[in-house]
Amino acid sequence: VDLRVLKDKNFLFGTIGQVVMMAVFLASAALLPSMLQALIGYTSFLSGLSMGSRGLGSITAIFIYGFISKFFNFDKAFAMIGIGLIAVGGLFFGMINLDINLQAIAFPNALFGAGMFLGMTTLMTLSFSSLKNEQMNNASGLQNLLKNIGGAIGTSLSSTMISRNAQKHQYMMVDNLSEMKTLFTDRVQEMAGAFSQFSADTGANIIMAKASLYGQLIKQSHLWAYIDTFRTFALACLIVIPLILFIDRKSVV
Repeated sequence: VDLRVLKDKNFLFGTIGQVVMMAVFLASAALLPSMLQALIGYTSFLSGLSMGSRGLGSITAIFIYGFISKFFNFDKAFAMIGIGLIAVGGLFFGMINLDINLQAIAFPNALFGAGMFLGMTTLMTLSFSSLKNEQMNNASGLQNLLKNIGGAIGTSLSSTMISRNAQKHQYMMVDNLSEMKTLFTDRVQEMAGAFSQFSADTGANIIMAKASLYGQLIKQSHLWAYIDTFRTFALACLIVIPLILFIDRKSVV
């Protein structure tokens, strides 16, 4: 593999943009189904249905890009818009809660699909625009390798971030489950009273109430871990957008 092709500014910045997009796209595809099923109680069918809107977003972007590209060469603008749509989708996912409906998941996924098509398609054209013909095969293989590595890193990194951020938020919130907190003790007594209709053992009812509240804390800590992860990936996309400006428009063919 001839790494000297990375000296080409268009190829370097275009490849970096694609690597980040692939990492964010595959990471979100891995995180969303597990989050929807584990935290919100969606079935595998419903979680898959929400992911299907990515295809609708891509199809919509195909028609928009196909129509506009006949009259104008806006590849740099489309690349920035595509990455921006993925960032906006990540920010939408960064505002989720445990009471969201299917539409609240489907819309950001549609943005992901549209952004992936617009960004990836145009960046591939821009990154190869200033290379010589004899460099194309080597550059194509290198770029595909880097994108695959980026996707693998994004997927593994997202899992690590979920695990660590969940522990962090659990540590931050567990102080609220203290006997010194009036709100906590009141909530325990309220839930224990509700459990009393099923059991006459007051001590067991209190234990079940505390266990239920701790279960809610675990769920909330994991929810915040997902929120932090999606926001981090959105920030990564926003950081990449200015790099597209360094691609030389004059070199594009």
